[in-house]
Amino acid sequence: GDTSTPYFVLIILGTALVDNAGRFDFEFDIPKNARVPSSNQILATPRFGDLLKVPHAVPSPKITVSPQTAFAGDEIQITLVGLGSNYTISAGSLKIGGIRARMPGYFGMPGDKPKTDSAGSVTFTTRVPSLTAGEQTIAFTHAAGEAMTDSLTVKEGSLQVVPVSAVPGQTIFVRSRDFSPSSADAPGSSGDHEISGERESVVQIGGANI
Repeated sequence: GDTSTPYFVLIILGTALVDNAGRFDFEFDIPKNARVPSSNQILATPRFGDLLKVPHAVPSPKITVSPQTAFAGDEIQITLVGLGSNYTISAGSLKIGGIRARMPGYFGMPGDKPKTDSAGSVTFTTRVPSLTAGEQTIAFTHAAGEAMTDSLTVKEGSLQVVPVSAVPGQTIFVRSRDFSPSSADAPGSSGDHEISGERESVVQIGGANI
């Protein structure tokens, strides 16, 4: 609990056999009831001699994103560490810029549901939702209510017009090199990102739709 004086709860991990040179190797699993995070001690009590103490820490859960700069629609990898072993990541627990991220195994998304390994780590792929350019917060909320955050910078697309000046009625060429990528699950009747000419999905010159 939250007390002014920290204390340790003793858990017996087992015994080890010391060789003729006074060395031993010992492997153990972190007890499931260890606090996350917490500062602990590993104690070795010899049959003869002084008690040995080694500090050990259980880190806080952590989330990282790779790459940390991407366009809307790009694939990114999310890595979670420090969770419980064999923990299934639930739908809706991950948000990017306040928007619930799509995850494998849920709502028709291909792939298996993300699940941590025996060390409490998992990596899975999702896509950057339609967000404005700039820094966006990636937040994962654990079932216990704990939240972990990282940041993602959504890149802004560029637009090129050739020629840069023209008279009324002249044909111009418009090109975007940094638009969001097309994919099989992207919006649009053809499965690609389309400029439909409806609502906000338009091309304008001087405020007039073309």
